[in-house]
Amino acid sequence: MPTKSKEKPADLFEYRIFFRVDQRATIAERFYLAHNARDALGMFAYAMLKSLFDRKTYLKQEFIIAREFVKLYDHSLQSPKFKIAENTDSNDSKEQNELTPGINQKTSDSFISIVQEMNERIELIQFDEYNRWANRWYSLRLPLEEMTPE
Repeated sequence: MPTKSKEKPADLFEYRIFFRVDQRATIAERFYLAHNARDALGMFAYAMLKSLFDRKTYLKQEFIIAREFVKLYDHSLQSPKFKIAENTDSNDSKEQNELTPGINQKTSDSFISIVQEMNERIELIQFDEYNRWANRWYSLRLPLEEMTPE
């Protein structure tokens, strides 16, 4: 007989993203169920990455690229898996390799170029969260600085 857990599962919230791809006239919208706005934005980035770019160029690192895209809109997010070295000091690159095994400078440069291209091709117009108790959508401001890091 399964035992009942007293822990309540985390709530899922509904998010809506209005966006434009490649400066087209039409505005698209996508809906996501996520624990927070950061996760919804990550799901959006992952979906856009899969639909806009050649899948074979990522070396199975789509989540890292999506997380780097989210960093453009959430300045409080710090990713321990993938850091971009701002200077080329040998100590920094040694530190980076310790934090990111299997990711070399060439790979990280390709990630950066993909994230930059995504940012150029995708224009986020509006990012909303649905409040089911008020039965209405509330617009979220980008970047997501008001969110606390997990």
